[in-house]
Amino acid sequence: MTELFDVFSKASLFVPVMIGLAKVAQLVFLPKKWTPIWNIVIGLAIAILYVYPQNLKIAIFVGIMLGLSSSGLYSGVKNTAQAMRNR
Repeated sequence: MTELFDVFSKASLFVPVMIGLAKVAQLVFLPKKWTPIWNIVIGLAIAILYVYPQNLKIAIFVGIMLGLSSSGLYSGVKNTAQAMRNR
């Protein structure tokens, strides 16, 4: 149980950092509709490289959790669905 707490405490520190990276990416090069996917990719990279590099399965789970947390699950799904409809 302590190990799980350590993983989530490390991971939760990165959510504000990821939100900041997403905002900077939107200003520089990233269209707003791709922000949720950007957050999931960045979350996977952070989880695999830093949070839990010992176990890939757990790192992927934590990375997806980080990406969804930083983009907001609801707003991410809403923005992606709107982008698909507008094609």
